Amino acid sequence: MKWSKLLERQLSKYAPPQIIDDPGCERFLHAVNDSYLAYERDLELSERAFRISEEEYQSLNGRLSRELGNKQLSIVQLQDAVVQLTGSELAAGKDELLDILDVLKTEMIKRRKVEAELADTANRLALLIANLQAGVLVEDEHRTAVLANASFCRMFNIAGTPLEMVGRDCEKATEESSSLFKDPAALVARIHQLIRQQVPVVNDELELADGRVYERDYIPLFMDGVYRGHLWQCRDVTMRVEAANAVKKNEEKYRNIIDNMNLGLVEVDTLGIIRFTNQCFCEMSGYQADELMGQDPSLLFYDEAQARLLTEKGLLRENGVSDVYELEVRNKRGEPKWWLISGAPNYDDGGRFTGSIGIHLDITEHKQLEYELSQARIAAEESSRVKEAFLANMSHEMRTPMNAIINMCRQLARTQLDNRQRILLDTIDTASEHLLVVINDILDISKIEAGKLELETIPFRIYDMLKNVLLVVQPKADEKGLLLKLEVSSQMHPVLTGDPHRISQVLLNLLSNSIKFTDRGTVTLQVTPSGMKDGRQTIVFSVRDTGAGMDAEFLKKVFDKFSQQYRDTARKSGGTGLGMAICKQLVELMDGQISIFSEMGVGTEVTFWLSLETSTDAAVYTIDTEMPDKDALKGSRILMAEDNIMNRLVVRTILEAYQVELTEVENGYEAVRQLKVAGYDVVLMDVQMPVMNGYEATALIRRELKLDVPIIALTANAIKGESDRCIEAGMTGFVSKPFEENALIREIAISLQKNQLRRPASQSSDPQTAAPETLYDLAKLRKINDNTGFITQMVRMFRQQAVVSATEIRQAVDAGNWPAVRAAIHKVRPSVDAMGIAVLEADLLDLEQHAADNDASRRKLQHALEVLLQAAEQLRGQEGSFAD
Repeated sequence: MKWSKLLERQLSKYAPPQIIDDPGCERFLHAVNDSYLAYERDLELSERAFRISEEEYQSLNGRLSRELGNKQLSIVQLQDAVVQLTGSELAAGKDELLDILDVLKTEMIKRRKVEAELADTANRLALLIANLQAGVLVEDEHRTAVLANASFCRMFNIAGTPLEMVGRDCEKATEESSSLFKDPAALVARIHQLIRQQVPVVNDELELADGRVYERDYIPLFMDGVYRGHLWQCRDVTMRVEAANAVKKNEEKYRNIIDNMNLGLVEVDTLGIIRFTNQCFCEMSGYQADELMGQDPSLLFYDEAQARLLTEKGLLRENGVSDVYELEVRNKRGEPKWWLISGAPNYDDGGRFTGSIGIHLDITEHKQLEYELSQARIAAEESSRVKEAFLANMSHEMRTPMNAIINMCRQLARTQLDNRQRILLDTIDTASEHLLVVINDILDISKIEAGKLELETIPFRIYDMLKNVLLVVQPKADEKGLLLKLEVSSQMHPVLTGDPHRISQVLLNLLSNSIKFTDRGTVTLQVTPSGMKDGRQTIVFSVRDTGAGMDAEFLKKVFDKFSQQYRDTARKSGGTGLGMAICKQLVELMDGQISIFSEMGVGTEVTFWLSLETSTDAAVYTIDTEMPDKDALKGSRILMAEDNIMNRLVVRTILEAYQVELTEVENGYEAVRQLKVAGYDVVLMDVQMPVMNGYEATALIRRELKLDVPIIALTANAIKGESDRCIEAGMTGFVSKPFEENALIREIAISLQKNQLRRPASQSSDPQTAAPETLYDLAKLRKINDNTGFITQMVRMFRQQAVVSATEIRQAVDAGNWPAVRAAIHKVRPSVDAMGIAVLEADLLDLEQHAADNDASRRKLQHALEVLLQAAEQLRGQEGSFAD
């Protein structure tokens, strides 16, 4: 039997032959053989299957390898795409497809968000373009409409909506719309030119056939450097162009006006460089236009200081400030010129500052005239000063003798006179009064013309003023048998505010004229109110007479100076012809008006109006006109400084009746010297004197002598401000020449009273203690030598030393030299002790040791010097009684 090859190998190797042939083993061997056969078949099948699987695996593996390679390539490409999309590298290890998908998913979400935002922006942009007032059209590179708005369709008369416009051929649409424009061919040619050049162009003006003007912008569109179309934007600028043309016309108009007005026009930029100038400025400066353009005017016309001024003006222009100023310049020929420059900032159409514009006027002639006027004004002022000085001198020279004449007449009238002497004296007095009126008229008119007349504004009772006026003229009316009437309305306010003296002067002048030129009948003064407003009452003063009247021709010049109706009027009736001129000017100075009506043979009526503020009775200042008691001046020591011998005689004669001690000197220098050696209660100081005038003397008395003695000015100067000048100089009172005796005595009495009030209580003017206390005691001198000659000599030496020492001490104090003060006190103390001036001993000792620059030392020193000089003066007055 044929066994399997594997079984045969095993049998031959391990089994004995008998076993193989043993029938009992045959069945076993068949079974083993079948197993081997089955195994071989299975092995064969397995090998065959393995061979088949290996081929399939190799085939599948190759396919899978290929697919894997493709997958990896795809992943790499996908990674590259993600990097390009996201702009960043994937993180390390992020090479799995799912990771990439996550990245892609995130990017897709972002993209959708961006697309939504882009869509929103596009919608907004589309809405914006649709609502723009400017017309907008977008064309592609083939001139097909991509986008348009309603404004564009409306501006170019395109039928349909902007959406219907999309896709249309714009070349054809241009041909259809070109008829709207003034030059269709030029319009089409310009469009082709712009598209061909593909360069942005803005503000291209298009003039339409109906006169409107469009402004067009061309903007080419490029994508990745490739031309993809263009955008047109058009605006209707008709109004702006018309406005610009109007401005241009106005500018040309005003330039022509400026040229015709000889005004130079210059425009400079922000750096101050000239950009425009007109012909007039060229003529003013002497330069040609091409010489000025591009130049800095500060280098051409101005010096360093003026250049700085121009820089400051430039800063003002930048801040929008305009102003006008004057500058002195030099033209091209080097000639000095004056320009009036009106500078202003300059702006462009957008409101941006572009520089300055200046309008120049040559005011050289005006400046020359101004200089000449200034010189004339200086000359006029000098003339006015000369005139004022002349008036002051004339017033002084005329009033001074008048003062002597009038006052001496009054003094003479108090003596026993016979009838003939009385007649002669009355004649002199009448002539003097008339001459004084003439002098006053001349001085008044001169003061008014020189602007030196001073008006008062004080409350006064108008009824009292009117009564006083009538009291003055009543005697003259009685002499001529005239009826003098006063008619005052009950509606008059009783107290008014104004200048009662000047109102009285006008009324006296008018009433005197009426009485003078009326031989019979009535002279009436009528005063009535005509209205009240804002606390002021308008008063109408009217003076009527039944006199000779005036003809119409003379009425025209009645208010002229030196005007009289007949040549012999001055000879027959007196007067200067200045009265009416003075009345008119006084009324006008008081802001009033005056008029006159007259008829020959019927009479004359003069009316003037004044608006006066109302006041109360309590505000009226009452002047005491009563003569002071003679005892008020008794025993007073009065120093009079007066250079005119007649005036000294007048004052001396008046004061004789008042039992005063009068010392006379002839100038201010002598007055100061006298006050250094003696004490006085009052000083009468003439203002105009030789050597040293009254002002200078008063200044020295107050500043150097430190005396507060009352000083009353005696002046014949009736010029405005004279009283103020006297008070400012340090004087305490003022009496004008020619003075009334009452006025002089009253002023002296007032000054004495004020001075007594300033003195300490120990120096009271009470009658019980009025006699001054004796400050000296000569007992020590009498013990040394009781000889009268010795005592008199010692007293005189002390008085001289006291004056010298007081002067040295005051000068040392003024110089701040306090050691010198103490030395001077040390020198004078022994003499004070010898004279027995006990009241000074303690003070002088303290001052000698401790005098210093402080208020306490100054007060103590001032008191000590006053006592020292007072004691010296007492000793001078008692020199004749030292032997007692």
